[in-house]
Amino acid sequence: MKYHLHINQSKAIELGIKNVNQAHVFDLLTSVSSWATPIKIEDQFYFWVSRTKICELSLIHISEPTRLLSMGFG
Repeated sequence: MKYHLHINQSKAIELGIKNVNQAHVFDLLTSVSSWATPIKIEDQFYFWVSRTKICELSLIHISEPTRLLSMGFG
């Protein structure tokens, strides 16, 4: 579980994020390099984030991965 959530409000507005739940998910994804294991493919690094990892953000009350679709992710 991620214990600290940081929302860059000006960047969120610039990107068209209007929902605080989406902003929390965006924070999780932008910090992925600090906690996820990198996978190197053809000299590029990628990170895998499962939907269940996103559901661990307990403040946004997602009980099942398919509910991410209603937030605009998926």
